[in-house]
Amino acid sequence: MATRVEQHVTLPGTTASPATAMPWIPLDVHAEYFNVKYVAVKTGSGQVNFKVQGTIDNVLESGVSAVAFDIASAATGTIDGNVTNAVAAIRLQVTSASASSDMSFRVLQTGIE
Repeated sequence: MATRVEQHVTLPGTTASPATAMPWIPLDVHAEYFNVKYVAVKTGSGQVNFKVQGTIDNVLESGVSAVAFDIASAATGTIDGNVTNAVAAIRLQVTSASASSDMSFRVLQTGIE
């Protein structure tokens, strides 16, 4: 069985400042075989710099300020990858955008029974 989540954000026509973070996507850290596939896709005319970030903090617990760490980064276009060591949540962090663009972030977690 697998869990799939997709998020979208439209970036303004000017430089994104401060950085734009999509909401955390909670993952099942108790999955028998932890495996998460992620894909970030940029469409539009702008240059976008972004990072895929993870945390080991429980983002579902109220009052928690999750500490993020970078899993991957890209200057533009599409990035995809896998996370095989358990993380509690994953998100897309846009650090800058030079013109109007859309970002989609897709996450698929397998190994859930």
